Amino acid sequence: MTYDLGPSLGGDPLDVLRHVLTLVPEDGYALEFGVASGRTLSLIAQQLPVVGFDSFDGLPEDWRAGFPKGMFACPPPQIANATVVIGLFEETLPRWYADCGQLEQLRLLHIDCDLYGSTATVLEHVGPRLLPGTYVVFDEFHGYPGCEEHEQRAWSEFNGWADLSYDVVGHGPEQWAVRIR
Repeated sequence: MTYDLGPSLGGDPLDVLRHVLTLVPEDGYALEFGVASGRTLSLIAQQLPVVGFDSFDGLPEDWRAGFPKGMFACPPPQIANATVVIGLFEETLPRWYADCGQLEQLRLLHIDCDLYGSTATVLEHVGPRLLPGTYVVFDEFHGYPGCEEHEQRAWSEFNGWADLSYDVVGHGPEQWAVRIR
């Protein structure tokens, strides 16, 4: 499937997220999947309370050339205005949603999952809760060999059954952002 990437929002990998943060209402919260060192979690936390999910064991499998299983393993960061949920998405996400309660205020979903399976798990659980006005930012959606098999594939499959309407915000070197209608 070919996607309209929209306008270029800059050449730095953080430019898309920075741009979207200028658009996001400040009366809700954000979710991030794939925290690693916390660089983007910290950026989001400067504007919105954010919950970051990660195992901190690194990639659960080889991803693409130069990104082997275990890459990105690190200790969980401690960031003001951020809560970190440690564990695999398929284990932690259902428990978090059962305990949460403020689902209607999700303003930003940042997907930095890299892998198809991880992204599909996030969209399975969070996707049905996306409301109009929520921004979704993918960190590795396009621009590298095999991108069609990971975050892009998970989004395509999710849209096949969810039938969401969205507007494209724009893209970066590998990033892509949409706003749910």
